[in-house]
Amino acid sequence: MQEPAAQNDPLQHVQRRARRPAGAPERLRRSRQRRVIAGLAGGIAEFTGYPVGVVRTVFVLSIPLSLFITVGGYLAFWLLLPSEPA
Repeated sequence: MQEPAAQNDPLQHVQRRARRPAGAPERLRRSRQRRVIAGLAGGIAEFTGYPVGVVRTVFVLSIPLSLFITVGGYLAFWLLLPSEPA
């Protein structure tokens, strides 16, 4: 059985994966070069192709809007995501 979102999407699985920007890393990892605290925003920016400033701004704005739940998610990703290889 397919997921509800996949039923409405006319693209094949391979085509959906192709939406990722060219040159993006294969897996989501914490960045070593764009690190301020844990490198999480830098890693998300590299993976999605968005500027790091946009990712950090969205994170900071989401903290009060989510009643600080975002901070817990940040800490969880910090613990679960591996760093980039050296």
